[in-house]
Amino acid sequence: MPLLKDVLPELELNSGLRGSEAYQLRNYTVVAIKLATGAPCSTHSELFSVWPGPEKNINKFFVLDDGRAVGICGDDGHQTYPVVRLSVKDE
Repeated sequence: MPLLKDVLPELELNSGLRGSEAYQLRNYTVVAIKLATGAPCSTHSELFSVWPGPEKNINKFFVLDDGRAVGICGDDGHQTYPVVRLSVKDE
């Protein structure tokens, strides 16, 4: 399983992210990748999930082995990486 920094290399490359919570989680293992937009087909429904945080423009998020999720918020020009704790039913 990849580490968060493997799927989000900008956490290491962008010095402006070094104070973020996502940066602190960069060495945690990603156990699932979820798509928060799109229409799931019946054979791939496990890939889709609603982002459990308050942010509205999350298209994809990563579930970590410690029960937190890190989302990608924004566009390629300016992205933030919000972190939420998942409840047992969200995992």
